Amino acid sequence: MANCPSQFALPGDSGSLVFAEDGSPVGLVVAVKQATGETSVCKASNIERLLGISFKPPVSASYDARLFNPATFPTDPKERFDILISGISIGHRNVSVGTLGTFVWDNETGELLGLTCAHIAAPPGAIAGDPIYQPGPLDIRTKFRREPTDKDIAGYLVRWKEISFTKPNLIDAALFRPVRPVWPDYVLGYGVRPLRKPVA
Repeated sequence: MANCPSQFALPGDSGSLVFAEDGSPVGLVVAVKQATGETSVCKASNIERLLGISFKPPVSASYDARLFNPATFPTDPKERFDILISGISIGHRNVSVGTLGTFVWDNETGELLGLTCAHIAAPPGAIAGDPIYQPGPLDIRTKFRREPTDKDIAGYLVRWKEISFTKPNLIDAALFRPVRPVWPDYVLGYGVRPLRKPVA
């Protein structure tokens, strides 16, 4: 484990966005406060191995970004996004709200998957196939004043690492299969940013 530079994690978070030097979120990392102080610790270098994914798209992966018009994207992450991008509100039905971290590819199938924190997409009791909502349930209730419905589903939970709320976790990460179009290297508020593997 190595101390996190400030650009890589939000201190105190159990599962944070990874930040590039220009400030754009490009992935996930676990940041844990040490018991003796405020120093955060990064543990992200093994995330690809533990989840069986890659931040690098397979040769066969392709999409046409010209189909997407960023000018039509909401600026508020709590809004509904017809195109899934990094930095927007998502969540499991049993969680209030969280952030869509980034996108990755399954090592075996080459399938494009969404990556977020396990405490956001796979809380205790979650099972594979559970719906992931966008916006997250809390934002749907507060912004749109209604309960989440099937039309709010952005994807379905695929796999994750169980997390503990009483001791440090090796990673805090979950994968979901999107059911809306995806712009994998577009980040809300920052535009196109190359996907990159978190480093610790």
